[in-house]
Amino acid sequence: RFLPLVYGFFIVNLLLFYAAFQLEAWREVTARAFFIWVSVFNLFVVSVFWSFMVDLFSSPQGKRLFGLIAAGGTAGAITGPSVTALLVAPLGPVNLLPLSALLLAGALLCIGQLGRWSQQRPSVPAAAAKEPLGGSIIAGLTLIVRSPYLLGLALFMLLFTTLSTFIYFEQAHIIAQR
Repeated sequence: RFLPLVYGFFIVNLLLFYAAFQLEAWREVTARAFFIWVSVFNLFVVSVFWSFMVDLFSSPQGKRLFGLIAAGGTAGAITGPSVTALLVAPLGPVNLLPLSALLLAGALLCIGQLGRWSQQRPSVPAAAAKEPLGGSIIAGLTLIVRSPYLLGLALFMLLFTTLSTFIYFEQAHIIAQR
């Protein structure tokens, strides 16, 4: 239920950015906001996607399928910029936004199909059914500190975010120099 709302929100955002880019007076401000928005979009959509995959597949299925799904994501990360490079000249950069919204809507259709597929599968035995996690932020932080795996993952994300932010600021500085 949450995933279609998230993807729908981002589709609307893409269309709003497209409309804002049409206004000459707002183009520079829109470009700056879009630059930040893309970073949030990338992190959020990928995180929500993997949350959906974890909910969709059992642990044995995940062990079997997640490598293939990740390889598909890597192939998309290679193909996406190539397709963009081919389309940016004939369409223009701003006109790629509605196309992106359309592709995201296609992903939304896939999510709906996967959701229907998961509901048709035999249900999980009651003993294995997942209960909502609950808890507090402190309980979550305590869990992170006690688990070397989660601590490493949290450190990785902190370093990744810090480095990415630094690189974005450097890119902005380089662009400002031109």
